Amino acid sequence: MAEVVDAVVTRAKVARAELMATGQVTIKENDLNITVNYGVPAANLAHTIDVGNGASTDVLAQLQAIVDAASDQGTELTGMVCSRSFLAKLRQNKDIQKAINGTAAEGVLVRNSALNALLADEFGIGQVIVDDLQYSEKWDIDGTTGRPVPVKHRYFPKAKVSFFGTVNGMRLGAGLWGAPPEVEIANFAQVSQSSESPFVYMTQWAEKDPAVLWTKASALYMPVLYAPQSLFIATVINTPAA
Repeated sequence: MAEVVDAVVTRAKVARAELMATGQVTIKENDLNITVNYGVPAANLAHTIDVGNGASTDVLAQLQAIVDAASDQGTELTGMVCSRSFLAKLRQNKDIQKAINGTAAEGVLVRNSALNALLADEFGIGQVIVDDLQYSEKWDIDGTTGRPVPVKHRYFPKAKVSFFGTVNGMRLGAGLWGAPPEVEIANFAQVSQSSESPFVYMTQWAEKDPAVLWTKASALYMPVLYAPQSLFIATVINTPAA
């Protein structure tokens, strides 16, 4: 029962991460195949950040361009969601190294605390959320050992960075939970709320021949984006030095 509940909660987390990384949510289950567009402006999704050390790259100018684009729409950026590898690339970037420690420090790895201070002081990005978590979607069979192996996926893509503003009462990562259809048939089936998540409902029913007890977890959930214009998503590229 705990496993099926966890699968439903995981699906909700996948939807929330997809919204943060793309500005939309894909629903391809329960006889549905639709994409929910939250109305994030196309320009907000078209940004790139080059974390390489190529001669023509300027990561600080790229960050400032995103902050300026948000300001033009009345949004004050306060945080970002990214991978740890993205932060590592920033710490290795020559422009950031010089901005923090001077020209003589080019090539010297920047400390995490110094990078966080730069992002907060110069760009107002005081909340840095690192999401490197993974989930298993299904199981495959190892061709050599014959054993089952999980097929893992990231919640948040490594090649994306999402900038957001949460001032003036705006919230991030919220969602709406509702009662699934199983609640309406509680008088005809054994339906109960999960102790792990009160929004996930457990249903059990039995068959007599053969004797089988079925267990199902279900929920009604959609992630919420309070202000679509407050989300800015950049694709991460890496142009190597010549």
